[in-house]
Amino acid sequence: MGKLTLEWSDNHYYTVSNVDTFAPLYAGVYKLFYFEANSRRLFYVGQAENLRQTLLSHLSDMEHNACIRRSFWYHTCYFQFASVASQSERDGAERALYDHYRPLCNTVTPKGEPYDINFD
Repeated sequence: MGKLTLEWSDNHYYTVSNVDTFAPLYAGVYKLFYFEANSRRLFYVGQAENLRQTLLSHLSDMEHNACIRRSFWYHTCYFQFASVASQSERDGAERALYDHYRPLCNTVTPKGEPYDINFD
């Protein structure tokens, strides 16, 4: 297991405008969440070669994950991301996020061995 210190972005409202403004065109990992009863409810984690493109795709009408769509319908959602250039490090970071949060909307366990990462 590798160790990886991630530089997480601020929390951003999950809107097309905010993704266009804040999400970079480079690779990394991301978290989708909302707040409920004064606590953060993380519902999906992922990785992308192009964070902006992937985050925009979740907001599109083509999003196939019904759980993600329901989260958008019923909650004010947010996103957060961290740059991770290496594919193997993205795999390890995504797996660590999945193992730590067990997000409801992730339907497949990410591949790779989890890295030792900071979650916030």
